[in-house]
Amino acid sequence: MRLLLDVLDDQAALAEVLESFRADRAGIEANMVAVADLMRPPGDPFHERLVAAYPSPPVPLQALPRSADKPSAEPDAVTTGP
Repeated sequence: MRLLLDVLDDQAALAEVLESFRADRAGIEANMVAVADLMRPPGDPFHERLVAAYPSPPVPLQALPRSADKPSAEPDAVTTGP
């Protein structure tokens, strides 16, 4: 489609692009069928099933990303192992 938009004002180029679409019509139609087969139908409860399949992480893990963004109380302090 990008090719088609790029050549709208150039009749020779437009004819070339349309001919390439005609030449590959079977491939384009096959790709459209593949996309239609992969699309979820309207009202498919995929999100609900996904959320139900994976329980929420425990509360301490939910707070971890928020606490990782906060600076430490002592920015120059370096902690080392025992």
